Amino acid sequence: MRGSGHPLTKPRSMKSSTSMAVRANVVLLSMSTACAAVCVLSIGLLLGCTDGADEKLKPCIIVLASILIWLVRRAARHAFHSALMTHKVQFVGNGLDEALIVRDYPAAWLVQLHLELRGIRCSDL
Repeated sequence: MRGSGHPLTKPRSMKSSTSMAVRANVVLLSMSTACAAVCVLSIGLLLGCTDGADEKLKPCIIVLASILIWLVRRAARHAFHSALMTHKVQFVGNGLDEALIVRDYPAAWLVQLHLELRGIRCSDL
């Protein structure tokens, strides 16, 4: 797909893009796990299932965190494609080193997340 012309198929530098993608994935995993833990432990407290139930709650936290990650990634991908179609995001230069996002775009944070998960720096337009 080298000649397809789509900006996400062009080669880019690996050093900064890899570290940025790893950082974004770690942040997404951490936030999803924290949200899942709060939800599961709150429900466990409400139902009175906290006495020795740690081993039963851990799989629930992992499953819920995985679902949250999938949902956020999906929402970010859709926001990016919507921003791309409405020209709310532009790539700087010929490569994929940096993208500019329109500041007043409602889902700009999702677009930024989508790009950073792929190792692309983002700035406001």
